[in-house]
Amino acid sequence: MVEFARQAGKGAVIAVGTVLGGGGLDLTARARYPVDFADSLTTPAVSRFSLGFFGGLAYLRLQIQALHWLAVEGWAGYFLAFPGQWEEGGREIAGPKLDLRAPFFGLRISFGGIGSPDEPQPEAPTPGEEKE
Repeated sequence: MVEFARQAGKGAVIAVGTVLGGGGLDLTARARYPVDFADSLTTPAVSRFSLGFFGGLAYLRLQIQALHWLAVEGWAGYFLAFPGQWEEGGREIAGPKLDLRAPFFGLRISFGGIGSPDEPQPEAPTPGEEKE
C-alpha cells in the first residue's frame, strides 16, 4: 500500500493511493449427486477449479473529523486484476477469461480523531528522565 496524504483544511485529510497484491478464486461445480459412497468414488460428482490473479486498487480517500471524537471517511477507486490460468486438480486447464475489474466505494466511521494543530502536544521525556 502506498498513499500520499495532504491536509485539506482544519480537520480534513485527502489522500490518493494504491494497493497492490494477489489473490485467488475458487469454484466448486457439482455435476450430480452420487447414489452412494462407491458411486462417488468411481464417478466423482464434484470438480474444483481455481484461478490466481495479481491486481491493484487505485483510490482517492477523504477523511473528515465530524466531531472531536468522531471521524467519517469515504473511499472511491477502481480495482483491476490480471488473472492467470484456470487449474483443476493441480494442472492447468482451458477456461473462460474473466474480466476482474470494478469500481470500489467504501465508507468508514472511526472513533478517535486526527488531532488539532491548535492543541498542545505532550512533550516526550528525554532519555533517563521520568515524566511526572
